[in-house]
Amino acid sequence: MGALWPLALALAGLAAAGPPNFVVIFADDLGYGDLGAYGHPSSSTPNLDQLAAGGLRFTDFYVPVALCTPSRAALLTGRLPVRVGMYPGVLQPSSRGGLPLEEVTLAEVLEARGYLTGMAGKWHLGVGPGGAFLPPHQGFHRFLGTPYSHDQHTHYPQFSGKSFVGHSGRGPFGDSLMELDAAVGALMATIGDLGLLRETLVIFTADNGPETMRMSHGGCSGLLRCGKGTTYEGGVREPALAFWPGHITPGVTHELASSLDLLPTLAALAEAPLPNVTLDGFDLSPVLLGTGKSPRQSIFFYPSYPDEVHGVFAVRSGKYKAHFFTQGSAHSDTTADPACHASTPLTAHEPPLLFDLSMDPGENYDLLGGVTVVTQEVLQALKELQLLKAHFDAEMTFSPSQMAQGEDPALQVCCQPGCKPRPDCCYCPDTGPVMGSSGGPRVQPEPQPHPVPQPQPEAQAQPEPEPQPQPEAQAQPEPEPQPHPVPQPQPEAQAQPEPEPQPHSVPQPHPVPQPQPEAQAQPEPEPQPQPHPVPQPQPEAQAQPEPEPQPQPESEPQPHPEPQPQPESQHSMGRLLL
Repeated sequence: MGALWPLALALAGLAAAGPPNFVVIFADDLGYGDLGAYGHPSSSTPNLDQLAAGGLRFTDFYVPVALCTPSRAALLTGRLPVRVGMYPGVLQPSSRGGLPLEEVTLAEVLEARGYLTGMAGKWHLGVGPGGAFLPPHQGFHRFLGTPYSHDQHTHYPQFSGKSFVGHSGRGPFGDSLMELDAAVGALMATIGDLGLLRETLVIFTADNGPETMRMSHGGCSGLLRCGKGTTYEGGVREPALAFWPGHITPGVTHELASSLDLLPTLAALAEAPLPNVTLDGFDLSPVLLGTGKSPRQSIFFYPSYPDEVHGVFAVRSGKYKAHFFTQGSAHSDTTADPACHASTPLTAHEPPLLFDLSMDPGENYDLLGGVTVVTQEVLQALKELQLLKAHFDAEMTFSPSQMAQGEDPALQVCCQPGCKPRPDCCYCPDTGPVMGSSGGPRVQPEPQPHPVPQPQPEAQAQPEPEPQPQPEAQAQPEPEPQPHPVPQPQPEAQAQPEPEPQPHSVPQPHPVPQPQPEAQAQPEPEPQPQPHPVPQPQPEAQAQPEPEPQPQPESEPQPHPEPQPQPESQHSMGRLLL
């Protein structure tokens, strides 16, 4: 039950009036083809599939860089990673640099509008002296998570709780994906129980494509080429879902969209002013609300290790995409396509590789290669893409690299200060003091869930026990979750208890509660408890960076102090899982 504390932490401040609440779920190393809603034949993702069926599913949603740190920086700032110094590669546990404090994050934009903001899960945007780069200094009022990479959910090496191990039929990756899906189901059930479905926009996407080098321990890019670390479609095109009953009409959109667009989109919906900086994102609220087309016409893709000489590696405009440079990646090894592998060096293409993604999303057929006749339309598309790259590269100014600031082992969080050799000696036992961001022990205060008024008093005749928080959030596998009663949205569904799931059975999705207040007008009998896979408190807890060519293991991170919550009159950004 203590694992529900992050969920309570994230949802405690959700408000039922005024601008909408926002919940952004950012999965890790999840491929375009990993979800059932995107065509995987054996993935057990019933809750995410329900979000797709009841919301808007994007087919052409992108990240600008196929790697963790730069992708997360892009989502939070609405700016390309080279503009904010988040290159090359990823930040390490001992990195001196981090997301510059002068950058304005999505949390800070919403905070200025009066939102209560919270973040749970993987950060991977730097720690700094005294935790200077951590979420509490980047606009988040509450933070419960890990500062670096991790080994939970869909990032290798995967971790999943006992209730999910061996139950997916898809190995460790499938088990962890099943647990992630169950956590999403619990999240949606809680939002429904609070009566906030119509006031809450939920967005689900991921930071980059699958790490195919892990084979069955990695994800699946479906029909797309390559995966993590490359500028091919499998590295940068992601699943993306938007769910907001009463505002978003269920369906599928083929409009161009990017994680860069989330900041300006949510700012528009919250009626919050944009920061006075160059933004690379666009307001997609017309697409979400069905009132117009996407203003985005093109997308530029940088490699994991960019430089100003080569500039962007690939450009998409409309249905056409050109690769001016390509390079394989160790993250995409073991596929049948040698172009994905680390052994494939940086290669310039003149003319560029050109693909029509509307007919060839797998990038199999170069429109300029091995053909005797090239249509006028293709020649015009080629010219346009060449001009877009030339103009974009000429206008772009790289910010100083944060990774180039080097490393200081003293900055790495350690629960045994002064021990040697670091970081091996920093492994934290199951019990013991929780460490502060400076590496010294601190007493972890007993967290108290934020009380939320029940939206429908008549349906709460029998109080439901509050989840019991744990005094510390160590990144250790959790014990078998205890049953957690989740009220069903329909009266007739609550009257019938469900049997305990048998081993190796596939969990059923949490029914997404329908936002109909009148359905709760009649008193109901006390719902019977039913088994409920409890979401893990730290979806991404073990430290596992992704430098090229091979990821190096990181020491186990520790949670950091959370700042005091803001007054309850503020609107909560909800839960941001990075």
